[in-house]
Amino acid sequence: MIRVAIRIAAAVAVLLMAASSSFADVRVVTEKQTYPVSGRTGAELYTSMQKKAPRRTIFTQDLAQFRFEFTVRHGMGVDGRVCSIQGGTFNVKMTVTYPQTIDKLSPKTGQAWARLIADMHRAEAARTRIARQSMRDLMDATLRLKTANDPTCTKIRGHLNRLRRKALADHDASQYRFSKESAALGSKLLAELAAAK
Repeated sequence: MIRVAIRIAAAVAVLLMAASSSFADVRVVTEKQTYPVSGRTGAELYTSMQKKAPRRTIFTQDLAQFRFEFTVRHGMGVDGRVCSIQGGTFNVKMTVTYPQTIDKLSPKTGQAWARLIADMHRAEAARTRIARQSMRDLMDATLRLKTANDPTCTKIRGHLNRLRRKALADHDASQYRFSKESAALGSKLLAELAAAK
């Protein structure tokens, strides 16, 4: 029912600079989109969702879609010959796409629809927590980085690339686990919707 697309955007803006502010924090921004679905019964809504839901590939579509973009920017400072990370911004952009009804629903269909949408919102909250924690873990590991004998901050970049790859893999694994754990409830709610008249 739900798929997650994840990528780390344009990595790190590397600036050689004197030690400045060490402040850094995680910021999560959510952008919500909808696609229209028509029908008065649950079966009609389900059919409409299958036709209009966003596609990730020609063979794959998501009735509700959650996409994440990690953006990391920070500076680097050199003290003697030791390079370290100097503050930065660690942002997560979450784009959520939900179905939105355009027809008046029968009471039973409306109740089934409301339960399905509520479950999508619960998933959004859970996935946001996962993304925030993944980025916080990346931020903490990044800010601890220091490399000796690295006056041009060349060596530290290899460490940064490994940290970003690990963050992406860990986030992907956590989101996948959540998808598996929540699949049964999502399928049940979809079945209830399809049966509603």
